[in-house]
Amino acid sequence: MSAQIQQERKSYYEILEATQKGELDITRWLEWFLVCLGRAFDRAETILAAVLTKARLWDRFAPTELNERQRSMINRLLNGFEGKLTLRNGRSSRSARRTPRCATLRT
Repeated sequence: MSAQIQQERKSYYEILEATQKGELDITRWLEWFLVCLGRAFDRAETILAAVLTKARLWDRFAPTELNERQRSMINRLLNGFEGKLTLRNGRSSRSARRTPRCATLRT
């Protein structure tokens, strides 16, 4: 919930200020809060679904031997990698080896 309020902090402070300066009727603030809470639940549901999908995939492929680059590339794809795959962005940031990238991805 705090992440959602942080994301919507401008409207949060606007409704809070309006509530404090008015007749102290908190109805509008409660309505805002409940709608914001609904968005927080939706966001949490989306994140949880992605995490569970990733966990199920790794469980399914647990018996398959993968090297570090293969695991790294699969994680990048699961995390929403977009763009062109090049030798530079396909290289692990922790590895400075000069092994052909396509060979290690296939192995």
